[in-house]
Amino acid sequence: MMQETFNIIDMLKYDTGDVYCWGAGLAGENFLNRFKYSNKIKGILDNSSEKWGKCLCGFDIISPEFFSKKINRQNKKVGIIIAIDCLDSVLGIEKQLKLLGINCVSWNFYIEKEIREIKPYANFEKIYDTSKIESMKEILDDDVSKEIIEEIMHIRKQKYDFTEKMKQRFHYLRMKGNIQYLDKDILTFTQDEIVLDAGAYNGDTMGEYYAVNNGWKKYYCIEADAITYKKLLVKTSLFEHVDVFNVGLGKSVGKASFFSEDTMGSHLDFSGNNRGNSEIEIRTVDSFNEAFTFIKMDIEGAEYDAILGAQKTLEKYKPKLAICIYHKNTDLWKIPLLIKKIVPEYKFKVRHYSSFNNCGTVLYAYI
Repeated sequence: MMQETFNIIDMLKYDTGDVYCWGAGLAGENFLNRFKYSNKIKGILDNSSEKWGKCLCGFDIISPEFFSKKINRQNKKVGIIIAIDCLDSVLGIEKQLKLLGINCVSWNFYIEKEIREIKPYANFEKIYDTSKIESMKEILDDDVSKEIIEEIMHIRKQKYDFTEKMKQRFHYLRMKGNIQYLDKDILTFTQDEIVLDAGAYNGDTMGEYYAVNNGWKKYYCIEADAITYKKLLVKTSLFEHVDVFNVGLGKSVGKASFFSEDTMGSHLDFSGNNRGNSEIEIRTVDSFNEAFTFIKMDIEGAEYDAILGAQKTLEKYKPKLAICIYHKNTDLWKIPLLIKKIVPEYKFKVRHYSSFNNCGTVLYAYI
């Protein structure tokens, strides 16, 4: 039986039995780090067999099948919190849990209002540099972009819910066929583009790009997750003039601790304590020594450092950019201001491509 997101707090405060987190990815880690002081959380469920038997934030990761047998045998009252930030995945997991006959609550980054009620965050003004946000808004090239930023800040500051205007804007973009990273109202492409797709995942953006533009001069795919990389190789084999690299991007060349999850949420270990389950090679954009004409970045919080490692490329070639600016709170203003400092001639627009949470904010830069 599906419950609403506002019942998550009740689940952890009142008599709802043991609680399990579904999802050993980035969203699951964020959730557990915020609620690990609750003695009701007993473990983590995940469909990835490679994660079974391992730990995340001190909690054991088990298979849904093992969990189902254990719970049915013990006849326990339990609750499941789905810590996944992809709506399609949440819906699939809900169906799976329904077959198991277990109550569940869906969770995403939007429940921070409820989180704050149980463990207050720092003052909003200490988290968000409002003067820098205003400076960032001044460089935006249209009113729609400024309205989106204002809406996102309003959501983060107090409401944590989309207004009807934001929802209507999203549905309008979808109805027009505007594609995330490739928004036809902002960017135009030719078949002579040299593309850098950072965070290529399973080749989804590459497929959409080909459908829109029917080709490229050269297409570089960057995917740091070794498991996803193997799947990406299968997809890219269907296209010509594609190079695939199993590396991450950063401000300097080297090695880095990485959480390999075979999901869109695979990410660098930003703790500095080597807590990741793998080590990856890090390259800079500049190290490719390529005249990129379009760069897309969706690399789970590594965008700022990746841009630092792309300064020479941006200065010399001034490629079109589509950069995610939502993975870290400060990305919203730090990334636009950094790019503006590197290439003052750039113009900027912001669009948002999700109607149910604050993921999906993209900064476009172009000459």
